[in-house]
Amino acid sequence: MKGKGLAASGIVVGLILMLYSLRLGAFPLSWFDVWEALMGRGEPNHVVIIRELRLPRAILGALCGGVLAASGVIAQAILRNPMAAPSLIGISSGAGFAAACAIVIPMPFTLPLIWFQPVVAFFGSLLSAIAVFGLAKSEGKTDTATILLAGLAINSLTGAGTGLLTFLANDPQLRNISFWNLGSVAAAEWPQIMVLLIFSIPLLLSIFTSGNILNAWMLGEDEAHLLGVNVEAQKKLQMLAIALAVGAAVSFTGVIGFVGLVIPHILRFMIGADHRSLLPQSFIWGSVFLLLADLVSRVIVIPLELPIGIVTALIGAPYFIVLLRQQYRTRKNYDHA
Repeated sequence: MKGKGLAASGIVVGLILMLYSLRLGAFPLSWFDVWEALMGRGEPNHVVIIRELRLPRAILGALCGGVLAASGVIAQAILRNPMAAPSLIGISSGAGFAAACAIVIPMPFTLPLIWFQPVVAFFGSLLSAIAVFGLAKSEGKTDTATILLAGLAINSLTGAGTGLLTFLANDPQLRNISFWNLGSVAAAEWPQIMVLLIFSIPLLLSIFTSGNILNAWMLGEDEAHLLGVNVEAQKKLQMLAIALAVGAAVSFTGVIGFVGLVIPHILRFMIGADHRSLLPQSFIWGSVFLLLADLVSRVIVIPLELPIGIVTALIGAPYFIVLLRQQYRTRKNYDHA
């Protein structure tokens, strides 16, 4: 009941935040104006603000938050490392670098941008994931102890590539690249939501079907194999689902860090480590977290907007530091025991 109550609370809080996202901003509206605009009535500019700007922005933010949080849970389970997350092991930065390449480098063919960016970002995140696992692989097995170091290396490499593209970019391209680096859902459009939903289908399926597999995985790869889990196949499928969803999300919102790190840890403390509950709960509360971060970014410095990536970093970075200190103390106490 505790888990169901927490999920219901998350859905209610998310809906409330979404309603406030429709009402608040540089041009605040009354609740009556919001309702009339949702119904397609009222002043035409109110209808445009609600139905074409704020509503898709809220939905895209909620979906991206859920994707990032659930991806963090899966990455931490596969690597059996509580500090693993798409943004920390190179997947997000690889997607962002690939999206920057799509902005700056001329392409010999044309493709609608709404599809081209997610495809390019997906391959960037996938290549980053392959590189991280390749660097951490030894004798046919992935060394989880070096995953974070490999992720730092890939982050540095893709960061250098993004910096080079920033240097080569013209003014419009430079503004677009800055969008990736800071993160924002301000440019949300309805077609983007549809594209992200399509790219997130494998991850959404994994949320509801992989709980037992990830529970077995946490016991160790050998134990999971004895329990009937095809370890290598599942590793590839799960990382493919993460790369696909995160790549599409980053292509529309830029790099938004720490969602996949903070939310799973808070929920493990509250409901435990059973992935049958942890995965859907992380998706729900990741959506809530990003909705809240976006709302804060819009109202804290009106009429300007603070990039959402700054808000999540201000929350997530201190939490990451505390987590590192806790792990250090735990390891130190274990060594002295």
